[in-house]
Amino acid sequence: LTQKIITTMSSTSSYPNNRTKHIIESKSTEAQQDTEYECAPFFVDLKSLSESQLDHLRSVGLLGGLCVEVDDSIPPQGLSSKAAKLLGVDETQQHDDDDEPRVELLEEIHPSSAKNKVVGARDPYAIRLVRSAHINYLSNALSEPLSRGFISLDASHPWMIYWCLHSLDLLQHFDPPSDTSLDSGGINDLETLQKSQLLKRIVSTLKHCWTDMPLQFDIDEVKMNTKLSQLHKIQQQQEEDISSTNAEGTNEKIEIIGGGFGGGPQQMPHCAPTYAAVLSLCIIASIGCGQEDTMNKSHNPYHEAGKLAMELLNEKRLPMYAFFFT
Repeated sequence: LTQKIITTMSSTSSYPNNRTKHIIESKSTEAQQDTEYECAPFFVDLKSLSESQLDHLRSVGLLGGLCVEVDDSIPPQGLSSKAAKLLGVDETQQHDDDDEPRVELLEEIHPSSAKNKVVGARDPYAIRLVRSAHINYLSNALSEPLSRGFISLDASHPWMIYWCLHSLDLLQHFDPPSDTSLDSGGINDLETLQKSQLLKRIVSTLKHCWTDMPLQFDIDEVKMNTKLSQLHKIQQQQEEDISSTNAEGTNEKIEIIGGGFGGGPQQMPHCAPTYAAVLSLCIIASIGCGQEDTMNKSHNPYHEAGKLAMELLNEKRLPMYAFFFT
């Protein structure tokens, strides 16, 4: 197949037929053309695939068509015109009011039993999301050492944390179980404890990504800004050296310790990883403290992690403001 593709690419200058046209060719457009040639074989029309290839896509969950423990209480939905156009299939069964492709959340798909299954009434071309596979991938990315190929992301620790944590939160990975009571020792469940420890480790990692930075402000600037004045007063009290900062005169400067989150431990603070770190801490705080109205604090296994995240946010809020203010 590779030899056939290479032969096809070298034998015709119009492959692919719909490549981007440019008024002036340059090294950049030539590089783009090479990329289009290289990627074109991987974009295929589903109708051109053999039945065995389609069965393989179904078996790994990328296409529907297998009745995998379908919930009969959910009404069947047809294929939308948009999905049909994207997938290149017949749209005769579509519903007029269905404007978007439907996403199915499946816990498991068993290829070995595919031949024994009968296609159900549900949309066979619905987009399948294998929840457990995504959760395993994201959890491993957070808890296991990354390969050396990720060295280029060494200054993006908070971003990688946020990407994985946000995805796990959207997958409801940290939602409390609905069918079991935490009063019956659920907090001692190994999986729940592992999730709780993971959230605590994330808070600890982000805390180590924080870096203090001395900042210089004019006296009048501090006096006119309520938040800067509040931060300055707090730091004076911590240092117990109020007299040393009572300088007068418009040319005098006041030093305030601000800071932010860097891309990793002992890295310079930057607004981008600070943004990712704050978002991650907000997610953990909401997981651990956002359900207190419906759940007792002692029964929430993530309360301690949420409390640590909230404390870190409150502790660094004013120093971050001073850092961004500059």
